[in-house]
Amino acid sequence: QLFYREAAALASLTHPNLVRAHDFGFLDDGARFLVMEYVDGVSLEQLWEHEGILPWDLLASVLDQILLGLAHLHARGLVHRDLKPANVMLSDGPQGPRVTILDLGLAAFRDVAILDIMRPEEELLHSQVARFATPPYCAPEQLLRHAMFLGLTTDLHAVGVLLYQFSTGELPFPGETDAELLDAVLRRT
Repeated sequence: QLFYREAAALASLTHPNLVRAHDFGFLDDGARFLVMEYVDGVSLEQLWEHEGILPWDLLASVLDQILLGLAHLHARGLVHRDLKPANVMLSDGPQGPRVTILDLGLAAFRDVAILDIMRPEEELLHSQVARFATPPYCAPEQLLRHAMFLGLTTDLHAVGVLLYQFSTGELPFPGETDAELLDAVLRRT
């Protein structure tokens, strides 16, 4: 029931900066599926590998479009939860590069997202953090699993990490392991 609620909400999204969901349902074996639009282009991750720091005009355009897409998502009560360079696609548009936010599979209504990360019977294991998002782009509430604070600021934290990364050439929070990253985020935020 929760899957249908989320998938129906994703299918209703019509913003040009969000990937479209075309179909959803269950397979015979009970596995869930979500059919998304194919977007031809280059991901910010690929751009990072080849270009590193982006020119200010391109970075401003990319961030503006990301924020417009997130505003549409947030206005419908959804949180992306895994915004990272691999989930942002750039393609040719009539007025320059067009941004499409991908991988809405982790997007959830705020209340469902809270249920996802609230596991009182489980201890926080640093290896579990990645199950819910990509650690270098996680907000402190994600790393700490403070579900009551999960919301639009969770996604905005990831936007801040992207801004820092693409304007300085490095991630704002160093760490080789999830534990080191968690320590850096909590001490430098």
